[in-house]
Amino acid sequence: ESYRQGPKEEEQAPKALMAIDGIGWDWSYMANEKRTMLLLLMKKFQQNLL
Repeated sequence: ESYRQGPKEEEQAPKALMAIDGIGWDWSYMANEKRTMLLLLMKKFQQNLL
């Protein structure tokens, strides 16, 4: 059953992410973008309730 490479495949994603981090990919904007979007949606929802 050498065709089964479950653990090896699972390890490839973190290595790819580390490679992206290694060239200076900034992940922080994604978290900030989600937070901003949530705040805007909450504000709009509150306005619709009034």
